Amino acid sequence: FAVLSLTAGLGEREKRALRHNRLLYCALHGCAYCEAQAAPDGSRAPAWAKLGLLRAALGTFDWALWADADAPFVDFGKDVRSRVMAEVEGADRSLAVAVWDTQAAGAAAGQGRVTPSLGAAAQAASAGDLARTGLNTGVMVARRCPWVQQALSEAYADHDPSQPDDWPWEQAAMWRLARRNASAWEGHVIELRGERRAAMGLQAFAMAPSARARPPHAEAPLAVHFAGMKNKWKKAAALGTKAAAAAAWRHRDRLWWTESV
Repeated sequence: FAVLSLTAGLGEREKRALRHNRLLYCALHGCAYCEAQAAPDGSRAPAWAKLGLLRAALGTFDWALWADADAPFVDFGKDVRSRVMAEVEGADRSLAVAVWDTQAAGAAAGQGRVTPSLGAAAQAASAGDLARTGLNTGVMVARRCPWVQQALSEAYADHDPSQPDDWPWEQAAMWRLARRNASAWEGHVIELRGERRAAMGLQAFAMAPSARARPPHAEAPLAVHFAGMKNKWKKAAALGTKAAAAAAWRHRDRLWWTESV
């Protein structure tokens, strides 16, 4: 099992904070940490790199957790393998991603603010809606299988060089993938939405109320995502450092200290 992140664009202080945050979690749970310091393709936004990096990791590891650099881990006691991975494997699926019900997605599917599935919403939505209908790839879990490898390759290739700033980049490509073959998407992907997302606690957004006061049935999230926020790298580094320090003290009896942790 591997944890992956990309540090392109971060300052040295933020890189050190992220690395410490990730290595501490991996030390506690017996995971490998894979860090890419530069995007393989400089002609497109760095966010695209996660698709290729995740695919490459799954060539070596059976499971991989991708977490954006602005999504520091905060719950170091949460073992992703025993929660999200167990649900993915139990449902015979291959990928777990967060999906927020939004007005655009709900309207496209004729369901108000609630969509039956990403694939169904993608088929109903116009091309302009696809980029803004709730999929978030900031924190996701994948297991090695032919469908995941093909899906990641197909989404990565779905890039128009004449539109380098086609926000939201890889998320729009994943939406288009769901639109092209909704049945395959629904057969391989677990969408963490609503109560299921809260129960799994994979990520919360720093700007959302759930990141400050979660409902009683929700667990603390593994990661808090600072996507879209001003000074997000500094905020992520500060929270990640604080959470890691608290976790290191709380779990001190379980840790084998090295210079890198």
